[in-house]
Amino acid sequence: MVFPHSPLTVNLWDSTSKTNLIAEWTAPYQRLTFSTALHGGFRDCDLVIPMSLEEAWLSLNREHLPGYHFYLLQVLEGPLVVWEGRVMRCAVVSNAGFQGLHVKAFGYWSSLRDQYYDDEDGTSTNWASTHGGSDDVIRDMVPTEAPDISSSTAEIDANTNDLVGITELHTRDYPQNHIIKTLAPTADTGEIPWYAAVWEDRIFHWHERAVATVDWFTRRSEMTYRLEQDATHLRNAILPVKAGTEGTVSTNTDSLALYPRRELKITVPAGVSSTIENDMRDTVLATRAFPRQSESFEIRGQVWSARAARHLVAINGARVEMSKYWLRAGDVLRVDDFVPGTISTTTLDALRTFYVLETTYNAITDTLVVVPDRPSGDLATLLSRRIQIESDLI
Repeated sequence: MVFPHSPLTVNLWDSTSKTNLIAEWTAPYQRLTFSTALHGGFRDCDLVIPMSLEEAWLSLNREHLPGYHFYLLQVLEGPLVVWEGRVMRCAVVSNAGFQGLHVKAFGYWSSLRDQYYDDEDGTSTNWASTHGGSDDVIRDMVPTEAPDISSSTAEIDANTNDLVGITELHTRDYPQNHIIKTLAPTADTGEIPWYAAVWEDRIFHWHERAVATVDWFTRRSEMTYRLEQDATHLRNAILPVKAGTEGTVSTNTDSLALYPRRELKITVPAGVSSTIENDMRDTVLATRAFPRQSESFEIRGQVWSARAARHLVAINGARVEMSKYWLRAGDVLRVDDFVPGTISTTTLDALRTFYVLETTYNAITDTLVVVPDRPSGDLATLLSRRIQIESDLI
């Protein structure tokens, strides 16, 4: 089998300490796909590789031996990590002349569904009576309830919204759900969504959406696309409701001048300040007031990096062609020859410049599916369809 790029290597370690390398798998794979998403970071990986029955058998739980479940799986280009997560499913496969191993792994974001968090459990901070932002809650929550994630806090950005008085965190729930339903919606500092992710070295990231710089470029000739804007979720009059009490409606006058008045009522966590209540309202309004890009597109050709981040380099501002699997959720992608013809600043115009919300890479076909940012159906389920990566396991 011919690969368009240097074959990726898949390493399997028996623990996150990486002291014992169990296997090193290289091409030919029968299947290798992996994805990224926000919230989440590294999402899932699907690998099918030929091997003997004796070798594949070791992946299964047998005679009080653990198999490969919860082992660390890494996809690498040379020494660089392209994707990492933990093994959740193993299957010995034999059909149509093929014999081998089928492995399904999830990124370490999934470990935020291992244990529950309740800020009244005696070992955590009670945020109903303690001042702190969403970043403080995450620093309190993640180390104790997600021990597989790194203890590093270097990528957890400070948030100025004070959550003192909030009571939603009294409910015993997975940290993943607390982050999606409570912390992300209340983290606004300027009508900009915040996202959680677990990336390389299992480090937790908490940042607001950043769109000031274009990270990647491609062209129409490199893509298979359908450019579609969807007004289904357009809402230009937002009413916040906190503990059954209605707040103040906020409207977008530009949207109302173009489209019918479309109202939405959102639920605000009990106990938060009126400032946070209005921030949540205004963030929803900013993301819902106009039709947004609603279709994913597939990149089959080239992409060029224009950033100096991770290992990606821009030489004197020049674009550098890179393997497309390095493009991931949280990056900003511009299609050079989409309309409009000139853009002086980086904006999410839903026509040419996109904040990437999901990617899925297929190593066999060397194709990358990109899902651009889009408004959620409602605040209570903010991006839930995209981040419940273990929903079929629970």
